[in-house]
Amino acid sequence: MRVKLIAIVVAGLFAQGAYADENFVWGGSVEAGGRGANIDGANRNGAYGTTTPLTWIPFKGPEDAAKAQEYQDINSAPIGVIDIRGASRNYYLYGYGEEFGRDDQWINVQGGQFGAWKAALYNNNIPHNLSFGALTPLQNSGTTFQPNPGGVYPPAGNPNGWNPFNYSTQRNTWGGNFEVSAKSPWYFKADYNEVQQTGTKYGGGSLGTGSGNGLIELGMPVDYKTQNTTLEGGYNSKQYGFKIAFLDSKFSDGNSSVSWTNFYMRDGLDMSPLPPDNDYKKWSLSGYWKQLPWDSAIIARFSQAKLTNNVGLTSLAYTSSLKPTGNTPTGQAQPPGVGYLFTQPYDAGSGSNISSFSGDIKTTTASVAWNSNPLAALDMKVFYNYYDKENNS
Repeated sequence: MRVKLIAIVVAGLFAQGAYADENFVWGGSVEAGGRGANIDGANRNGAYGTTTPLTWIPFKGPEDAAKAQEYQDINSAPIGVIDIRGASRNYYLYGYGEEFGRDDQWINVQGGQFGAWKAALYNNNIPHNLSFGALTPLQNSGTTFQPNPGGVYPPAGNPNGWNPFNYSTQRNTWGGNFEVSAKSPWYFKADYNEVQQTGTKYGGGSLGTGSGNGLIELGMPVDYKTQNTTLEGGYNSKQYGFKIAFLDSKFSDGNSSVSWTNFYMRDGLDMSPLPPDNDYKKWSLSGYWKQLPWDSAIIARFSQAKLTNNVGLTSLAYTSSLKPTGNTPTGQAQPPGVGYLFTQPYDAGSGSNISSFSGDIKTTTASVAWNSNPLAALDMKVFYNYYDKENNS
């Protein structure tokens, strides 16, 4: 339904112009078929041990076929391709789509008036399959609450009783752009896209309070959204031109932290923070001047970017990394003798904890270059680059 709606809207933009232009010619192709795939993977084998006496027991792990389809959905399913093209002396409209309804779907519809304006709508889906059938002693991997199912650490010391999950993320991008020049050297361009990424990625946490206890690997939940807006305008000719552009990129995470059982803290719940929301803005100005003496040209560029965020440090994920009191998973006894391990930043000057963190990083760049070719066998270049990064967090 969404694909059909895009096609109808874009086609409507060209209805009046195409009707007035009797030479508008259509063409294209539609392909339909099916794919049969048999994917075999290798077993992730290992061993587990007992302490009394110390012995190692071979372990045959699950089959992992993720590498064969790391960035593409090649499972057995119906497949199809739609390629539609139409053009006349003044207008054109192209539409292409493939892998409809699959993890690697691609749709692109574009059209416009030659030399005057153009527009496009697009969708690009890309999977990233890292590992299938990964094992963890925790429950609910890939969520914000990952408790211990009970028993000693590791649970029974045998990965046959552990829980499988997939290290896999899905990245879906929807967007569109528009550019107008009105058959002149002046132009304006606007682009907006929204990138959504969901799934499970790898992370980790420290067991206990000392390095001797090692680390545990965690399946961290991914629920990211990035909204990108780009505005650009300028002037282009054979001799000189300039461009001014603005980018606004907003990142948001649907989750703030992950709770997980820390086996070396008497099975108390530990917390790990996840990537915080942030905002990135960038201005840039660039230009060129050609056809100068000695067949030379001058190119210059200036940009300034700012990355900001604001993270409250009063949540449990930042104030203490271990919180068993009143926060014990259902069915597990309250671990005795374990209190709070405070990790919130402390300001010695004011004698109080820091309640928030304000990120503020500004980056400024500038460059100018003079290129010339005074002789057939001689090229000359003089350039200057400037880079400054301020961390005002």
